[in-house]
Amino acid sequence: MYTYNHISLIGLIGSVSDGTSKNGHYFVKFSVSTKRPSFKNESEPITDWHHIIVWRERATVCKDRLKVGDYVAINGELRYNKDATGKYWNEIYIPDHEKIGFLGRSEKRAPQVADSIPMLDDRKPLIINGVEKKPFASSTPTKIFEEDLPF
Repeated sequence: MYTYNHISLIGLIGSVSDGTSKNGHYFVKFSVSTKRPSFKNESEPITDWHHIIVWRERATVCKDRLKVGDYVAINGELRYNKDATGKYWNEIYIPDHEKIGFLGRSEKRAPQVADSIPMLDDRKPLIINGVEKKPFASSTPTKIFEEDLPF
């Protein structure tokens, strides 16, 4: 059986740094903040920081395009690392086949980005750019009613 390690994030860039690994490969590390609702106080969301790493040629593109405060959309893999002292940390690695969306800084961008993300909600249809769309079949929860069962 196969397993799948995939993360999708849309958030604000917090910091950008670059460097070279021990074997000479260029990399860029940056942080992305996302917000989620707080269960204790709904008016104050919780901010989560995610550490992202990009390698080689894509790192040079990211170094030129990533600016602190811009919105970015990424797809990647969650990786866990351990250093020589035994300290663990996690980061999101963006493979070469994944795209990075540089969404810009505009304050108007956040609602546009949020509106274009397919949200699954049974109470309202999915509408993107004024056109009603059907959500992906694999991500749509299926409701089974007794009258639908064949036995």
